Amino acid sequence: MKLRVGSLAVALVTMSGIAISPAIGSADPETPSPAPASETDSRTAILPVFAAEGIRVRTGNPGELLTIQLPGDVPLAPAQWGPDGEATYRSADTDYTITPLIDGGEYFTIVKKSPADSFEYNLRLGLPAGTHWVRHGTTLLIESDGAPDKPSMLVGMFASPKVTNGKGADVPLTVEIDADGAVTFSARNPELATTPVEIGFSYHPVDATP
Repeated sequence: MKLRVGSLAVALVTMSGIAISPAIGSADPETPSPAPASETDSRTAILPVFAAEGIRVRTGNPGELLTIQLPGDVPLAPAQWGPDGEATYRSADTDYTITPLIDGGEYFTIVKKSPADSFEYNLRLGLPAGTHWVRHGTTLLIESDGAPDKPSMLVGMFASPKVTNGKGADVPLTVEIDADGAVTFSARNPELATTPVEIGFSYHPVDATP
């Protein structure tokens, strides 16, 4: 059974952000827990060798994948694979690491290496047919389209992103998303000159099947 959108306030969203539900297991959006190798081998997410092909992650609808395009303004090197199944795509100024989580989701880490006091990263979401997104602050919910005889269901969600500088200080972040799924992370703050700066966020498929 999937979570009905009507149960959202109780199950997932609080005034301060995300409350972890049983459907998300123990994956904390601020502390990624890599999946064991055996689970990494069988997970549905697809991390390609070349980032331009898109990161594809599963939703609560079996067989339906959501695509996340990393910024393409600068060419990224082919994936470097880590021991926990993570993939890192590097450029001179920025590294992007995607780490599998124990609930079948992914944790995204963007590492800004340049000492500039601002940044802007442009990602794009490709939603499966029959779904749409709903924004709650900086939390993004992915829902199935409803019909008179079939209410909308929550099938995935992006937890609120967080930015920290090289000293561990939190830095305010602006998040924008348009109707076509273009997502922009941006910030301007003197604290960003203290590198490395990390922007972290997680995606979680949502279904309540055992």
